[in-house]
Amino acid sequence: MEESDTEEKILKLVEQGLELYQQGEFGEAVSCYDSIIKLDPEYGDAYYNKGIALFDQGLFEESNKCYDKIIKIDPAHKEVWLNKGVNLFMLEKYEESIECYDESIKIDSKDDMGWSNKGESLVILDRYEEAMACYDESIKINDKSAYVLFMKSKLLFDLKKYEESIQFCDKAIKIDSENSEALVCKGDSLKSLGRDEEAQQCFRKAEELEK
Repeated sequence: MEESDTEEKILKLVEQGLELYQQGEFGEAVSCYDSIIKLDPEYGDAYYNKGIALFDQGLFEESNKCYDKIIKIDPAHKEVWLNKGVNLFMLEKYEESIECYDESIKIDSKDDMGWSNKGESLVILDRYEEAMACYDESIKINDKSAYVLFMKSKLLFDLKKYEESIQFCDKAIKIDSENSEALVCKGDSLKSLGRDEEAQQCFRKAEELEK
């Protein structure tokens, strides 16, 4: 097959794979990416897209095999390290996930997701001080992520720093008024401070949002 024919076939398969993925046909999308890889084993985007489609099927180990292929081709691919870290987190391999997030941060120190994801793994390992530092770094880079603000509020609650937890719940709710988890966390902190009436208001709002 001539090079131009191969390129044309790859482009068609890329379009087909994307369309199937958007339709939720993840297995069929994987087949398209496999066909691309047969035509060009160095086609990094095929491994990347295949890795995402496998992740969406809960096939985390298989997904990481794709990411490992890309790392061999392009070890400075930040998103691949991030995605590999998430897969390892889902596999409960928290120390290994942290190593991946560190690689992502090494490539881009302003990677707010790398910092926040690392924080989540550290929390599970009970390394709270390090986790808090990661959340702070993430928020310093991007203070508009309601999720990270909520995760920090949750950690502050676990550390029994209820007033501070409420402050970060409020910041998360200001960005995302339908964040029921932040409302529950705020309610828990208020209850711990003996402010039961305010706590119940938060719980009621959260229940309404979850209906």
